[in-house]
Amino acid sequence: MSASKPTSSTTPEVSVVIPIHNEEAILVESVVELCEGLDVLGLDYEVILAENGSRDRTAELAAGLVASMPRLRTLSIGTPNYGGALREGLRVARGRFVLCEEIDLCDLDFHRRALDLLRGEGDAIGEAPDLVIGLLNALCVKVAANFTKYIFMSSFFEVRFHDFHGAGF
Repeated sequence: MSASKPTSSTTPEVSVVIPIHNEEAILVESVVELCEGLDVLGLDYEVILAENGSRDRTAELAAGLVASMPRLRTLSIGTPNYGGALREGLRVARGRFVLCEEIDLCDLDFHRRALDLLRGEGDAIGEAPDLVIGLLNALCVKVAANFTKYIFMSSFFEVRFHDFHGAGF
């Protein structure tokens, strides 16, 4: 695994972890748009591009972006494994809050709303949650239900699961 070095010793408020695989066609535009949006929101952030075994120029383009964007970091696990890339991105994230994202779905409004909740702002209960999950459709509901089942089973029965992305659930 290779990784770019952090740009500063300070801890950003937010780390955005994005597994990338064969994203040559959309990577540069998507990352620039995401970072510009995060800047507009006034966030102290880092974006971690977690490359996993791309056969196109994804890793090369990511390295080029890092050279010109100080809040951007990249790593490569070298094999096509979405879950492994996500796990490694989470491991190296330095932010107080971590957002997991898809390069082709970056939703700045969700980021803003999730961060408000995580900070304890705008939460009807008055207590900040530990986890915020955004759901797009029925498949996401199934994944969220499976993740919840994993948390319950692993917490109470010490059972280890494997998810369909290889994240080790």
